[in-house]
Amino acid sequence: MMARWLSPDRLDWMWKPGQELSLPGALLRLPLSLLAGAYGGLMQARAAAYQKGWLPSRRLPAKVAAVGNLTVGGSGKTPLARWLAARLSAEGRRVALISRGYRRASAAPVTVASRGDGPLGSARELGDEPYWLAQNLAGVPVLCGPDRVRVGEQAIAQFRATHLVLDDGFQHLRLERDADVVVVDGRRSPAGEALLPRGRLREPWSALHRAAVVVVNKVSRPDPAWTEWLSRWNPEAPVFFSRYQPVGIFSLAGEPAEDQGPALAFAGLAEPDYFFELLAAKVQVKDRVAFPDHHSYSAAELKELAARARAAGAERMITTEKDAGRLAGLGLPALPIHSLRVALDFFGREDDCYAAIRSRLEEKGAGLKAPSRA
Repeated sequence: MMARWLSPDRLDWMWKPGQELSLPGALLRLPLSLLAGAYGGLMQARAAAYQKGWLPSRRLPAKVAAVGNLTVGGSGKTPLARWLAARLSAEGRRVALISRGYRRASAAPVTVASRGDGPLGSARELGDEPYWLAQNLAGVPVLCGPDRVRVGEQAIAQFRATHLVLDDGFQHLRLERDADVVVVDGRRSPAGEALLPRGRLREPWSALHRAAVVVVNKVSRPDPAWTEWLSRWNPEAPVFFSRYQPVGIFSLAGEPAEDQGPALAFAGLAEPDYFFELLAAKVQVKDRVAFPDHHSYSAAELKELAARARAAGAERMITTEKDAGRLAGLGLPALPIHSLRVALDFFGREDDCYAAIRSRLEEKGAGLKAPSRA
């Protein structure tokens, strides 16, 4: 319940730096700021306890790379985890991708979402992110569950995995890892971020001392100011920049659907504006509708969206690939529904980014308990 109240769509008004508030809003910020200070101290103490061995962590017999972020909301960690797993697999490594499986229907401690040849259930059963990963990772098993140690053990036993990629694993310190890859949203000002519940930060910026590589995502071009900021917290971690480039528009059956008229855009993401901007560069967008992150759609909502689209002069509806996965099994309206497919672009430095992560994975003695920096 608390996680839902701390979701970006509910408290975005509170998290915007410089936001002018009413008196009740300003009064609410004060206790939240005090709570944020206590929360930050707690998270630093927790990390230090793992660092010093006061809290137990487990080393599995596999190389482990965790992809995560410092903030709540959509920075792009899941697509980066997919990219890393695919690159490792392409070099012949036995890779398994481990996801939390947020909002999956199954209560089992471990769910196998894919054996490497497509989803083994619906997005509602598996969770939308494991489902999307299973759709887009040929030859890589996808497993999910809240206890990454237990899930990792099953990936090794069942699939003989030698490399584990954790999606959203930066804060899961109970599992030791060889490389932490941190993704940050480059469209936000880092100086304006605050800790939960006053802001979006899950941990202080100082937690970047654990990172092997940092990727600044969703930028229009590399920004030296970001590199300078991140180097304050970890001068040894290389910084790379990325963005999403549209690959094409496809029907729900996977058929190309490029030139089929203007559209209503809809998405259930933590940060939907970036999707709307990407789509508007390819298609005339007549209207746009944002839902909460991981939204579970109903047939009635789709019918209402179709009516709204027709009223706006749209000839179809377009959503994200992740959202499209949540529509399976619903009664679809007559108005066509398509999805925008995107790919990560590293501004010409994809191989350099992969080499930096791979070299950390291959280092002897790399892992969670490296000495911390002040």
